[in-house]
Amino acid sequence: MSYENFFTTSILTITVCSTFDGENIPRTLFEPKASVKTLSKIDIIVFPKYNEEDVNSIEKIERGNLYNKILNNIRNSRDLKSLFTDINQLIRDVDTYSINYTSSENAYKLISALMS
Repeated sequence: MSYENFFTTSILTITVCSTFDGENIPRTLFEPKASVKTLSKIDIIVFPKYNEEDVNSIEKIERGNLYNKILNNIRNSRDLKSLFTDINQLIRDVDTYSINYTSSENAYKLISALMS
């Protein structure tokens, strides 16, 4: 499926709101067409980062750095007691990557390459 078809026919339908992120980049939030009641095991985690320098790259994150990377990205946790246990279970058998991308199209290509 192409990038354009993925976002225009598969997932995004109704605009919920438009906003600017922490880097002052405009973002549009959409309501998904469907929700998922149960998730299968997570086998890959991707930390994306936009850059304007024409550099698209994938870098594997080693397990020693993964725990801190996840903690730095947690915005809200309802149960702090189980937070560390949940993170340990999440990262046990997962491959983790950091990607730098210059456009949404390139991010889609990089993530597709990781998934294949």
